[in-house]
Amino acid sequence: VDAIKKAAAGTRAGQNPLDDGGVVALLATPEQRAMLDKIGGLMSLLEGHGDVTMDRAGADRIPSAGRFSRVLRERRRHASPMAKMVQRLIGLEAKMAQYEQGEKFIAAVERAGGPSLLERAWEGPENLPSLAEIRDPGAWIGRMRVAVA
Repeated sequence: VDAIKKAAAGTRAGQNPLDDGGVVALLATPEQRAMLDKIGGLMSLLEGHGDVTMDRAGADRIPSAGRFSRVLRERRRHASPMAKMVQRLIGLEAKMAQYEQGEKFIAAVERAGGPSLLERAWEGPENLPSLAEIRDPGAWIGRMRVAVA
């Protein structure tokens, strides 16, 4: 019942209640939702870092690396309306967004402080970005800079 109320409130506010993880996230308890957000932050960091690393490693060694990267990103972005609906229901759309959000996070962190700032994420679990920080890299950057001061 709470999930239905939450979905209705989100819809009235102009949001799609399935955008943040599909039916699983919609039905999750607050504790489960907090854990899903932690896992989502970690997965976005790992997936974004993996994509960035693969792009950089392949750029000079694999002639078609750029094309491969573009095709992969296009496939993530474009799907038929029916496929998008199914992806949204099961949370796969949110999963696909993790790659892009992770890449944007990596880029923003490196712009702000270079690779040494990004390395802070790997120093311990307390330094891992939350899902909210993945979406707002400035918040994580600020938290890391305050931790150093």
